[in-house]
Amino acid sequence: MSNLGVDPYFEELRQGLALQKSGKRREAQSVYRGVLHKNPLHAMALHLSGTVAGQLGFPLEAVELLRKSVSVNPADPMAWNNLANALQDIDATEAAIAATEEALARAPGYAAAWVTRATALLAVSRHAEAVEAFEQAVHLAPHLGSAWAGLWRARTESCQWQGLGAVREMVEAGLASAPAPVLLPFESLSFTESPEVHRRCAEAFGDAVMARECIEPTRTFATREKGGRIKLAYLSADFHEHATAHLTAELFERHDRTRFKVMAFSFGPDDQSFMRKRLQSAFDEFVDVRDLDNGAIADLMLSRGWTSLWT
Repeated sequence: MSNLGVDPYFEELRQGLALQKSGKRREAQSVYRGVLHKNPLHAMALHLSGTVAGQLGFPLEAVELLRKSVSVNPADPMAWNNLANALQDIDATEAAIAATEEALARAPGYAAAWVTRATALLAVSRHAEAVEAFEQAVHLAPHLGSAWAGLWRARTESCQWQGLGAVREMVEAGLASAPAPVLLPFESLSFTESPEVHRRCAEAFGDAVMARECIEPTRTFATREKGGRIKLAYLSADFHEHATAHLTAELFERHDRTRFKVMAFSFGPDDQSFMRKRLQSAFDEFVDVRDLDNGAIADLMLSRGWTSLWT
């Protein structure tokens, strides 16, 4: 933010950024909104407000704010890259790839944008392009463990075995030296049989989610309704045409409704598929919470008849 030295809102934005980095994201958002109230077209305030909206669990708002930011200041590669990440959060992968093209056109040496691009390409099975993008990232930032892990994943998924041993060695080095493991928990299962690595990757991922989402165990919920049935709530992003849905749909359907009331809170996409409709019929209640943050979801659960035991 050094280029904001002559900006009249520099101190406010710096304060908001400090709050955001310390995990006080709602307070940061309040600061950014204060700036936008005074100057609705302030590119950096739009940019920062968009990033914190995504961190708070409002991906659609994040996309809207970041799109406004790049429309005001299209020269900012970081805003384009953050827009690409936000677009991936709403499964707009092709649009995310286009946004990374804008970022890299302005900053070809921007390693993080190459990683974002590679991840998006991999999501739509454009493996050869993903490998090339990850290779660009590790060339520009050889210390970036996540890029090496992505390159390993892209090469294995596309059966590009030549040179894979050297890539694997870099991932192993990252696992040994990085403060947190560079592999996602599911990836670690196919990378190694080491239970210790599996545990470290799972713990690191959980810690990252807790930090990003500001999750605090501030409340618990009663698990029985007045009629005596046990209430079960399933929260998932996979209540649509997805492998997990195929594996679990019958489980939800087979709950004994005389003993259990079964509820679903879906924070994934509504693809209008047969599986989505089947799952909606499998639960006593099915609630779409894509546009809500964690606190709002908890409040909604309470409003649906759950009783707060402690706050």
